[in-house]
Amino acid sequence: MAKHLRHKLSPLRSLHNDSLGIGFMRVQFAPCGMGLGHVGRCVPIARKLKERGAKVLFSTYKDGLRYVQQEGFPIAEVPPIG
Repeated sequence: MAKHLRHKLSPLRSLHNDSLGIGFMRVQFAPCGMGLGHVGRCVPIARKLKERGAKVLFSTYKDGLRYVQQEGFPIAEVPPIG
């Protein structure tokens, strides 16, 4: 990848970098809550985003709800699918 594109395509370096026109970022994850496969893959991404200044919210149910609560993220409980 060309060096001049790398800078523009890596906004996660600083989510508060107004020179890139980003401002701040709010991210909502809504993984399937049956089992831990989906939510377990979202949590490390959410941690990195939070470290870089993003506000993170999860909305899930069942097993996923308990897991996200243990990880300390804000959560909105939603009804299960189906």
